[in-house]
This record gives sequence, structure tokens and C-alpha cells, in this order.
Amino acid sequence: MQRKDLLAITALMVASLLLTGAIAVLVKPGHDRTNNGVLPSFENYNEVRSFIGATGHQQSWYSSAESGAGDKVAASALTSDVRHSDTNVQVEGVDEADSIKTDGSYFYVIASDSVSILDAYPAGNLSNVSKVNMHEALGLDLHYSVWINGIYVQQQKLIVVASVSGPYQNYDYNNSAPLTSMVWRMPEEKTEVAIFSLAEVEHPVLVKTFGISGSPITSRMTGDCVYVLTQQCIWDRVDLISPKVIENDTIGAMEASDIHYDPSSSDISSFINIMAVDVKTLASNYTSVLAGYSSTVYMSHSALFLTFQKMTGGGPIFLNGNVAVSDSSQFQYTTSIYRIDIDGLSMVPAARGEVPGWLLNQFSMDEKDGYLRVATTSGWGDSSNDVFVLDSDLNITGRLEGLALNERIYASRFIGDMLYLVTFRQVDPLFVINLTDPANPRLVGELKVPGFSAYLHPVDADHLIGVGMIDGSVKVSLFDISDPEHPREASNVTVPGWSYTQALYDYKAVLYDPEQRLLVLPITSYDNRTWNITSAAYLFKVNGTQVEMAGILTVPQNEYLMRALYVGEFMYTITETTVRAYLTSSMELVNKLVYQDWNEYYFPCLMGTGEVVAVAAVK
Repeated sequence: MQRKDLLAITALMVASLLLTGAIAVLVKPGHDRTNNGVLPSFENYNEVRSFIGATGHQQSWYSSAESGAGDKVAASALTSDVRHSDTNVQVEGVDEADSIKTDGSYFYVIASDSVSILDAYPAGNLSNVSKVNMHEALGLDLHYSVWINGIYVQQQKLIVVASVSGPYQNYDYNNSAPLTSMVWRMPEEKTEVAIFSLAEVEHPVLVKTFGISGSPITSRMTGDCVYVLTQQCIWDRVDLISPKVIENDTIGAMEASDIHYDPSSSDISSFINIMAVDVKTLASNYTSVLAGYSSTVYMSHSALFLTFQKMTGGGPIFLNGNVAVSDSSQFQYTTSIYRIDIDGLSMVPAARGEVPGWLLNQFSMDEKDGYLRVATTSGWGDSSNDVFVLDSDLNITGRLEGLALNERIYASRFIGDMLYLVTFRQVDPLFVINLTDPANPRLVGELKVPGFSAYLHPVDADHLIGVGMIDGSVKVSLFDISDPEHPREASNVTVPGWSYTQALYDYKAVLYDPEQRLLVLPITSYDNRTWNITSAAYLFKVNGTQVEMAGILTVPQNEYLMRALYVGEFMYTITETTVRAYLTSSMELVNKLVYQDWNEYYFPCLMGTGEVVAVAAVK
């Protein structure tokens, strides 16, 4: 990994660690509290403090200012008849924030606290158009840290989701306190949604901002509404900081009646804040759930599912008679699930449930016909894997347990009434599970092949792509699933030498063009003879029952490939500085644009005494 990649990761980790509760919102006009859902809410903040075991006084951040729907902005969609790639998402029709978006005419590319807008099509027009800087747009100086978490593009609007922390104080190098007196102090952090008009794409105009306290967990977008979830850790139960919400420059405390809780929960460490913003009407709504750490979030067209992992057991083991450690083999894992029904700006906690085990990621959940299907792993060393089907009240109605003992789930994909599950320890078992009868999930087929798949992507009704590893190299498998009882690996390609792809942990890096049946992956390879590290877009063609290497688009060694996209007849590779355009038919380079220079900057980290240390980041 290149030094600049390590710097970016370091900066992101530091920003994630600096969690806090900070700024927030307003009284919502016409708010109906007659239906609080299955999770009750509080009458006042005294009840909130009492529930989490806090004593002392409540900080008063409440603002009685009413928030209107805001000025409506005409939205004529950017129309493009040119076929183009979209963000690879889990649920069709539920968009997910990404670092790079295209509407068929322009590219929108995140670089730390900025978004570069590039003319994309045709490739001969490749050029810089404009740039949105979030520090400037939000009116913040460098005493604040701003990190863009993702963007959406819809109806001549750019929607930016960004985390903001600070303010930080300047570091006095001449009169600094001894290092031993420095203690980490959590800065205030909020997550902002900034909506920019692209009516004149050369001059994006900030229309309105919305904010909610806490660090970002994830976001989704359906129709005109963006849903943003944040984690606001409860660091101080005495001087409790309530969730805050913001509209433009107006700040207020979330009302206690908008904060929900589970009476049976004993592990309370965070406010899970949810903000819904209608980007067309510029109206908003907010709610919160008192809970533990939210590990995985899944969203269908009608509901958000929040999950919270719990661990119990694990008695002490004594080594040499005097050292006690936890016995991890005795840990019991369970996952609590809350369903928040959504309908535009309406968000109602509708159900709660629990399943044994822990989830790998959001692909471990899927909703169909009112049932939530969940795949979990229980334990670590002596693990097993299970599948549960939950009804609309999140009660378990069907289960299939004890799959692949001593292994754990590496990938899962729900497709219709079928679940394709990959576990791994020595070989890669692909399980085919029939979920047609919610009360009786059935294992109908199994395949074992070397290596493992960490991501599964549907090709058609009879084929499934697996992206994984074998012996230190990237492996792409094409599975034939036409006979569920006898799945088989129809074909595979292994990238020569040591190689790795970010698609193993970031499915949005996967590009699949169903019309051309073309799979594109960003792959980093290492030559152990020359020690050269190469970053490139690898193209794989799916021809019938065969997957074959179709080409390699390499970038210079001082660059790192982030994504590949297609617009019309062109394939584009995008690094942190440069866009290159190729004719897809011939892989001929037709144009190139350096859209930004590479440089490093430093953002401050707040210490307990007010001093600041600098941590390298990327801009």
C-alpha cells in the first residue's frame, strides 16, 4: 500500500475515533406524536437521564424556533439518453452514497472535503467544470475537520453527506504542556446534508443544509428522501448532551418525545439518530433510538433495519494459577434488530426482535413479502452458521441451523426465494438455501471449491459471480446455479501473482455491465521479483458459461485506482488525481484529464488541555 493510502486511512480512523454529540435541530412543524410505534418514547429529558442511569443536570440546547419547509427549488432532472454505470447497491431502487457518481453527462468525485465536477461525455469533452469545497460552503475555517462520507446526484441537485468535528484550538509549540498531561478529549461532531443546485453546473449553489449530531453510520436514498443515520456516543451520563438538529444556521435540541427506547435493553451507550430530508420540498424529520453500538444497517423500500450485537458469557481462565483471561469460546452472541417503517419523511419504530449470532454485513439481511431473512454466525473457534426467517413482528418463524461447523460466513446474497451463502475455513462451500416456505428454510445444494468468495453478484437467473481470493491472489468464479441441488463452478479466473482488490470489502468498487456482461474490478498486484506494485482495472467477460480475462487498464505506479465507470461507448478509470477514457471496444486510450493535483495537508486533533497535534491526511 502506498504512503498516501496509509495517510488517508490514518486520517479516516482518527476522524472515526473522535466521536461525540454536538449540534442539531429544531421543533418540527405539525409533528404528530400519536403513533410512537413499538418502541416507546420519552416525555422529557429527565426520563431520558433516568433511563440511562444518569444523574445531574441536563444541558439546555433547546431552540423554540419553528422550522418551515424552506423555499422550494424547481428541479428539472438532468436528462441523458446515454447508457451509464450506477453505484453498485444491494437493493435496486434504494440508492447508496458513493465517492464517485455519474449522471451520464458529468462525473462527481470526492476528494476529502471537496467534490470535483467533471465533464464526462463524450470523452473528447473531458474537462474540469467546477468544484465544491465543503469548508467554504459551510462557512468553516481550518479549526474544523470536514470529511465527505458520500454523495448523491438527483434532479439537478448534488447532495453531500459530510461529517464535521471541532472547533479545534491552535497548538502553541512554545508554551505547550508536558505530553504526560495531554488526555484525549472528544470534539463535538455532527453529520451534515448539504443540498446544492446544479441548474448551472459551472456554479453550484448551496440551497440548504440539514444536520444532526453524531458520527455517520450510513445513509440511503429512495425517491426524493435521503435518510442519514449517526452514532452519538454517551460519554458523560452526568452532563448529558442531547441529540441536536440543524437547519441552515438554526440549532436546537431534539425533543424528548422523538427519542425512543427499548424497555428490555440494558446496554445503552449511544443515541442512534436518524434524519430524513426531502431534497425536493426541503422539509425534514428526525428521530432517535437509545441503544448500544449499531453494527449493521439494512434498508428495503419500506423500512430501515438497525442491528445491535450483544455478547454474554465468557468466564475467566487462569493461566499459571494467577492470570485471568476471558474464555472466548464461552461467549454467546445475539443480534437485536429494530425495524423503522419509512414513508417519505415519516419514520415509525414498528418492530423489534432478536436472533442468535452476529451478522457479517448488510448482505446478511433481506426483506421479502413482509419477512426478514437473516444469516448469522455464532461463536468463533467452534462457530456454526444459521439462517432465520422473521415475520412482520420480527418473531422467528423459520430457522435452519448448524451449517458449516467451525467455519464462518464470508459472503451471502439473497436472490428472490433463494439464499446463496459462502463460508470458509479451508475450502469454499457455496450453500444454496430455499426460502420459499418462510417456516421451513431448506438446504438444497452445496458446492466446495478451493479459496473463498467475499462478494456474490447475480448475473442472470442461472449464474452468479463470486469475487474472492485463493493462495494470495484474486479469484473470480462463475457459478452455475441453474440446478439448485447441484450448483457448480462453471469457470474461474485467478489473477497471476500476489493480488488484492478493494471489492473484497467495498462492493461499490464492483462494476458490472449486464448489457455487455462485463465485470470490472480495481486490483492491486505485487511482483515479488521486482517489488513493483501496480494498480489497474481488470476486465472480465462473461461468455455463456465462461468467465475470461478481457483486458487490463493500468495506471502509473504513483497513482492508485479508485473506480472504473462506463458512459456510452467509453470506459473510464479514475484515480485520486486523474481520469482516463478508453474505447470499450478496443481499450484504446482516447483522452486523459488531471482533475486535481496531489498534495497533503494536516488537520488538528484536540487534546484534553486544548493543545492540538497534527495528523497527516489527504486532500
